[in-house]
Amino acid sequence: MILLISKDKENTTRQIKILRALNYEVIHAHYYWEVIEFYKASNPIKLTLIDIDSVKNASDFIQDILDIKEIPFIYLTAEIKSSEIEGFQNNCCYGCIPKDASSFVLGFSISNALSLFKATKALKANEKRYKKAELLAGFGHWEMDLNKKIMFGSEGTEKIYGVENGPYQHAEIENMVLPEFREKKSEAFRNMIQKGLHYDVEFEIKNKKNGNIVSIHSVAEFDPQSNLVSGSIYDISKQKTAEAIIKKSGEDYRNLFENHHAVMLIIDPDTADIVHANLAASKFYGWSQNELTSMKITAINTLSKKEVYHEMQLAKNKGKKYFLFKHRLSNGKVRDVEVYSGPVTFGGKKRFLSIIHDVTKRKEAEKAIERLAYYDPLTNLPNRKMFIKNLGKLISNTSKKNSKFSLLYIDLDNFKNINDNYGHNIGDLFLKRVVRRLKNALGENSNISRLGGDEFTIILEEISDVKELSDIADKILSTLKQPFKINNKYNFISASIGISIFPDDGDSLKKLLNNSDTVMYQAKNDGKDCYCFFSEELNQVIKRKDDIKSELRIALKNNELDLYYQPKVDVSKNEIVGVEALTRWIRGGHNYLSPDEFIPVAEESGLIFELDKWVLITACKQINAWEKSGVKGQKIAVNISALHFKQCRILQTVKEVLNQIPVPPKSLEIEITETMFMKDIDEAISILNNLRSMGIEISVDDFGTGYSSLSYLKKLPINKVKIDKSFISDLTSENGNVVLTQGIIRMAELLNLQVIAEGVECKEHVDILSEYGCHFMQGYYFAKPMTVSKYEAFIKNWKI
Repeated sequence: MILLISKDKENTTRQIKILRALNYEVIHAHYYWEVIEFYKASNPIKLTLIDIDSVKNASDFIQDILDIKEIPFIYLTAEIKSSEIEGFQNNCCYGCIPKDASSFVLGFSISNALSLFKATKALKANEKRYKKAELLAGFGHWEMDLNKKIMFGSEGTEKIYGVENGPYQHAEIENMVLPEFREKKSEAFRNMIQKGLHYDVEFEIKNKKNGNIVSIHSVAEFDPQSNLVSGSIYDISKQKTAEAIIKKSGEDYRNLFENHHAVMLIIDPDTADIVHANLAASKFYGWSQNELTSMKITAINTLSKKEVYHEMQLAKNKGKKYFLFKHRLSNGKVRDVEVYSGPVTFGGKKRFLSIIHDVTKRKEAEKAIERLAYYDPLTNLPNRKMFIKNLGKLISNTSKKNSKFSLLYIDLDNFKNINDNYGHNIGDLFLKRVVRRLKNALGENSNISRLGGDEFTIILEEISDVKELSDIADKILSTLKQPFKINNKYNFISASIGISIFPDDGDSLKKLLNNSDTVMYQAKNDGKDCYCFFSEELNQVIKRKDDIKSELRIALKNNELDLYYQPKVDVSKNEIVGVEALTRWIRGGHNYLSPDEFIPVAEESGLIFELDKWVLITACKQINAWEKSGVKGQKIAVNISALHFKQCRILQTVKEVLNQIPVPPKSLEIEITETMFMKDIDEAISILNNLRSMGIEISVDDFGTGYSSLSYLKKLPINKVKIDKSFISDLTSENGNVVLTQGIIRMAELLNLQVIAEGVECKEHVDILSEYGCHFMQGYYFAKPMTVSKYEAFIKNWKI
């Protein structure tokens, strides 16, 4: 259910109609009290659209709502001003759109907001469970950035250290370590960084908050790729207290041993016999004390006898004191235990005192936390964090073995349509089915990860043969193309795959992942439902595109582009009837770059919107400049990208430009391509009618190269069609497009449309087209595109 808060009657009616057409249930409220009642009632409101122009004190109003219930908001306004919108930002704000937004924009914004809100809510719930598990188990996680010398700690870590509101300076944390433990801790840390040794150390700190001395056991590992150290800490104060009591109270030893709450065993290090067990041990294991003392520790420890003796020798000869084992109880259950073991004299003989602490709940919590932190809850696949960790280890191991492996980066094509059409619950089910198919195709133990959304990776160890990789990629594409039956409906999907090989295509984690991602997008650009291998040649092409994108951004900012003008001629009257404005870019003032190269880059990067607007502004300024200088009646045609229409931004852009730079009616013409109106003819008609109402003429460019039908052309409010130059260049050849060209001209006449031929390059073209009744022409025969000054000189001396 969508709650719409607005007093704008006209837009409200339109918005409700759109929302219902998108299958959303809608309720509408005008006043504060109505909204509050809706929120307090049990209405299943999923999202609120609020017209901030019609609500007084909107920021306070929104906060009052959020105090009752957290659901996502989208703001509606007549004019988006960042300075005003910033005042309404909060954790539940998921965007701001114009009140007159199209059905597509409104539907997309709502779908996106609901998806993001759901993901955020799930993340918060996971974080809450994570924190609770840590605090209950008495441990914490930490991460140290060696570049910045700062440490981040979980809530459990903060509790142990008595600090809050991290991150914390490394020096601040180190100063909390008691002086007698600092050298030991520092040496272990240095050995981890410099020698790659495992960090496993015990030390004591003074809790900053309450001043208590806390015994800590800490383990960690170093990631040289990111220069980060990640670790865990455990509060072992209780175990240490038990050890201290035993050591300090020899005279009361037996009494203390028997009655201490900690589980304790006395073990013969040579025979592994349990020599003595206290009452707590009997209670924990479920055997009587006599039964325990008739057993060996190997009967309790789940390790093999050989492994147990090995661990005992480490304790005896190497001074190892801390162990993690699994111990078997009398009822057959197995518990995770921490064992702190040290030498004692018992009955005049050397023995080991083992203090056992049941850490089963902590281990379960750790596993739960690890699953939350490292696994995707929907698919149970490793998530991005775990994938990065695993990939880093694999790179390190593969480098040592001087071998290779391959990385496949997979992105589902048009998966957003599934979520939009069926909702996110069905989308989640769809993703589970995709994972099941991938496992069926590659094997249950295949190394698949979900990076997020509809992105997956597959690591193929020891596989680098291009033919074998191609076969695997084909198998994946084939299995995903089979129909998915969900809710008794068949749905289809495909994927784009980028493939890179270590170390050929990248000898570091970042390079390998970036290159796989890059060629995955290249596969999408190649038409989707395919795969693409990384290559240095392709990388250079992509790098050139990136360079063009960066330079184009700067060129737009610094006004380094130019408009060139090519005349349109009415040969029957020998008159220039207008010009087409064509964007030209001479990089650095001397290096010409073809529009065929930089326009596609602008479209891929989204810079096309800024470029189109610049073209409109420059053309309108030129129209007015010519009017003032006496060059009257000049009509400029500009090309606007189909993306500007598809994203319903063209009307807003044109309105802004004409408000800024008014021009005489019918002095501006917009050229569109056939692809613009193929997807949604009704939307196209509405947009074109709005443009016509502003005094703008419309022509269809490159006509004949698309899929236009006569029924479409009859409906469209256009003025002209331009015959594509590919038809004109063939007119004089034996197998030319004479019949097709005649057909287009005749059709335009029947529809009362002006027809223009572009690409006219010789006198023969002029004569043939004139004979067929096409008198409006454009091409090199008359003039190449030229600068403003050259065009002005050209029209003064005009003649065919």
